[in-house]
Amino acid sequence: DPIKQLKKCQTEAFMLFFVWYRKSHPRAKRLNTCESIWKGLSQLFYDQTRKVVNDDVGKLISNWLHGKFCDDNGLIRGMRQKYVIGHQGLYGALYYHWKFDTGIFPLERERMQLAAVLLFLAYTGSRPGAIIESGCAGIRGTNAALLYKDVKLRLLRPPREEPLPILEVAIRLDKGKQKRFQPKTITLYENPSCPAICAVVHFAALAFADNAFHPRLVSEGLTVHSLHSFSCPDGRITIDFSFKDEILDTPIFRRSIQTIDGVSVDPHKALSANSISYQTRRLGQRAGFNYPLTPYALRREVGTECTGTPSSKRLIRDIQRNQILGHAKSETFFKHYLSQRVVVDVQAIFLGHTSRSDLIKEIGKLCLRRDFNLPKALTDIQKKQAHDHNDILKLEQKRTALKSELKCEFGTIAKGSSSLKGIEYKKLKR
Repeated sequence: DPIKQLKKCQTEAFMLFFVWYRKSHPRAKRLNTCESIWKGLSQLFYDQTRKVVNDDVGKLISNWLHGKFCDDNGLIRGMRQKYVIGHQGLYGALYYHWKFDTGIFPLERERMQLAAVLLFLAYTGSRPGAIIESGCAGIRGTNAALLYKDVKLRLLRPPREEPLPILEVAIRLDKGKQKRFQPKTITLYENPSCPAICAVVHFAALAFADNAFHPRLVSEGLTVHSLHSFSCPDGRITIDFSFKDEILDTPIFRRSIQTIDGVSVDPHKALSANSISYQTRRLGQRAGFNYPLTPYALRREVGTECTGTPSSKRLIRDIQRNQILGHAKSETFFKHYLSQRVVVDVQAIFLGHTSRSDLIKEIGKLCLRRDFNLPKALTDIQKKQAHDHNDILKLEQKRTALKSELKCEFGTIAKGSSSLKGIEYKKLKR
């Protein structure tokens, strides 16, 4: 019984747990990950016993983690660099995505969805799991994602002004959603000067491709070309473009499936965060970014811009930033999101000169770390050299041997996946 063992508060049991965790989670290579787990165990111990962990036990575990355990397992000390990507970097990535990228997608809808998801993440500041299916344990496979019923597309026709499509997005799947009675809603609007960075245009394209609009609107002449000129009834300045009832519970961003007739879009399964993460990193690499381009780089940029500086004239109160990012307290942003690069012009402060904080901020972003001459893929010779490398051949032999042992001992690889041999096999398979 793990709870019963936890209540004993034995140093050896805690150490054995960390040894098991390191073997079963080979990708956890940072010391701060183990520190967070120890804090979680301490909190769980308090929840079960209403007592804090003994000081001697806590100090012993902490010293052991920072000393022998860290050295034996080669853990990386310090925090991972938190890169951010501003609007110029996103624009550059999407410009390459639409104009120069020669990568092939099984469906061109996937090319559209990748750009749309990045724009939704940038303009809402949400976690990927609020827009597409999260890759976290316990959520993966639940098909929880942004649905058509979570968005409202409207046409605003103010007097003596150009019509403006707007999109209201309800972030229903934010962290701590069980504690909130109503989801937060973020309003997006059309950017007619640059459709490539317009989330409304991308959403409308997907909605028309899904034939999502209500039959009444279609019968009244709603098309891609008539979206801006659609007349408002009764002289109102807004009109709602409602969706069909049968599509309201359908994810907006969906994955592709292989069928007898070829590749097609799945009618129900949401796009996974792992897929978008891979495609985003691939896009960043092909676009010339020296460091990994990740969806969270957009979220960090939103938090940084919401924090602002006195010279930026964009100061937002902490409570508003926490609402946008879905944080319960400001310490979460400062600890886990704030970049280690200082964006304040300290030199100007010391010299009494006019601040050039905008320059300092841009230097710290990924957009200035682009090299268009970076190789996009391995050459055939490099692939053959990697495939024939002695270390690779030895690892393949070890993987084959483990595969045979798992089948002999458990019958199938899946049944033995949680064993030490199964964990080692999955590590080698990666």
